[in-house]
Amino acid sequence: MDLEDAIEAGGKPLLEGWLDMALMAALPESEDDREAERAFKLAAAREAVDTIAGPDAPLEERMQAVLYVVAHMAAI
Repeated sequence: MDLEDAIEAGGKPLLEGWLDMALMAALPESEDDREAERAFKLAAAREAVDTIAGPDAPLEERMQAVLYVVAHMAAI
């Protein structure tokens, strides 16, 4: 789903897209990273969030999970 579709849909798709963008913005990147490495980092971050607070968890728990993963990535 692209950004325009998420905005139009509102609700859960919009929030999921927003949380996903927060994860992407926090991923450490180096100039040497290939597309496969960036995709791996994002998939791992998404999995970590889903492990901490599942996809059906309340928004507050999902936001806390994203913040935890982002903080952990920054510390690394």
